[in-house]
Amino acid sequence: MTQTPANKRWWQTRDGRALLWLLALTTLVVGAGIGLRDPWPADEPRFTLVARTMVETGDYLFPQRGSQLYSDKPPVFMWLQALFYQISGSWRLAFMLPSLLSALATVGLCFDLARRFYGVRVAKVAGLALLFTVHFTYMMKRAQIDPVVIALITASAYCFLREAMDPRARRFWFLGFFFAGVGVITKGVGVLGLLMPLSVWLAAKLSLPGHRYLAPDAQRAARAHAGIRWPLGMLVLLAAIGIWVVPMLWTVWREHTPEQLAYARDILLGQTAERYAKPKHHFQPPWYFVGVMLSMWLPLMLVLPWVVGAWRKARHVRRVKVLAPLLFALLVVLFFSLSPAKRDMYILPALPMLVLAFAPVLAVAERRVGYQRLLLGFVGLLALGSLLIGLAAYFGEPKLERSLIEARGPHASFVYLWILLIVLGTSMLGMLFGLRTLRVPYRAYAALTAFWLGISVVAMPVLDGSSSARELMEEVASKLGPDDQLATVAFKEQDLLQADRSIVDFGYKTPKDVQLARAIAWLKGAPKQRYVLANKQFVDHCVSATNLRHSTVANRRQMWLFGLDAIRDECVSAETPP
Repeated sequence: MTQTPANKRWWQTRDGRALLWLLALTTLVVGAGIGLRDPWPADEPRFTLVARTMVETGDYLFPQRGSQLYSDKPPVFMWLQALFYQISGSWRLAFMLPSLLSALATVGLCFDLARRFYGVRVAKVAGLALLFTVHFTYMMKRAQIDPVVIALITASAYCFLREAMDPRARRFWFLGFFFAGVGVITKGVGVLGLLMPLSVWLAAKLSLPGHRYLAPDAQRAARAHAGIRWPLGMLVLLAAIGIWVVPMLWTVWREHTPEQLAYARDILLGQTAERYAKPKHHFQPPWYFVGVMLSMWLPLMLVLPWVVGAWRKARHVRRVKVLAPLLFALLVVLFFSLSPAKRDMYILPALPMLVLAFAPVLAVAERRVGYQRLLLGFVGLLALGSLLIGLAAYFGEPKLERSLIEARGPHASFVYLWILLIVLGTSMLGMLFGLRTLRVPYRAYAALTAFWLGISVVAMPVLDGSSSARELMEEVASKLGPDDQLATVAFKEQDLLQADRSIVDFGYKTPKDVQLARAIAWLKGAPKQRYVLANKQFVDHCVSATNLRHSTVANRRQMWLFGLDAIRDECVSAETPP
């Protein structure tokens, strides 16, 4: 570890400047485009709607999705979005800021561990490798819970590794439990940070003599507190969880409403172990994550041949600072592989520690011609693909644009998207093969930076109107008078977010046929002023297409706007469910 000279601030040192440079690059790559788009499906509108409802109602203990309580996720992520709205006054800024801060924290923690283990040169390699892993960059540019969970799990693992470096620094042990507890009330799997003490213990058992701990002569300090530190750590974990769970349960006990009781039961039981062991969707085979890592964790995974070659030498891999992060990553992947439900982002908490394990080999491989050719090939294919798609679409291939218009609506225009792809492909190829004065990795990362900037500041704003349902709700508003009322059946959260008026819903979890029956009864209350917006597939058995107020396509949905005069007679006379 490099010591900071007494006459210098940390940011004036070589290590400090390297970290600030890396964080500035992270802000550029991940933060580009913030404020230029609204929330997109599938998850972003849901969380933003819940956060907006928190701000409007003042109820931060029981998240609400439309007219019903939202028990799928704990509220910490939505708290952060609400907090940033209170600071910025703009939902376009607020809904993305937690992801940006999570990216900065994750990259910074990975850099610092690599710096302490291997020095600042390897730390820069690790930070860049993490930032430009395609899956990481993509996810950090999305306003989902996963970026915050990744940051909290990484923070917990970081603290446990710092304690393993010097067990006398006991504060890191308890901080590791604290971050794991906050992770639990962000998303249940946030507890996975606790896999790091197990990984360190296993690594110490498997390591060579002299590598039992990351810091020499620390065994005595570790044994002195071994008997009490786990119980105390668990108390810290429970205290962190209690930040939300205790006042929530106190409110349930005090008010005792059926909705709150059902919410507490579902969030504490149905959305934890039951969802892991008996999921309802996202089924994938046990080897699913192998494909995810080999395809989406590029260009990091291009170094695998060199990693395998280096690790054939047992003395290299049998060190705690290599084994502990590697075992942690493997345990995280194994944990999610055992569940029948799998989504690609589930295993992302393993990525920062895998980068840390790969970092010393990656620093050497970057100077090898074979690895440089693979890196140039990967980024070159991305650039060439962008260029060819843009040229084909711009100069007369109608199928791609026609399919996009059919999916996104008749008002969508993609000419700027094709121009972007042409410019991106050309500029990326120029960077890769024209900037000969730069080392190959820096050329590749410069090209990837250009790619993400183009996607963020051009492509996303071009697609925003159709992706966020803004164009849909503007069309709907143009068909309604200022005093007309609007309801929705089987709503999507983006519809509620983009509406110019309050929308009545009939319960997201309520069966679709019951929602429709209640909507018909609602229309009867004021037939000349009330209208319903719904997906055609849920209502066409009761709604006549000849009497629609409006019909359009949005987000691959055929949307109908209709009043009571469009309802078939047999549905009008049907009994309304309670």
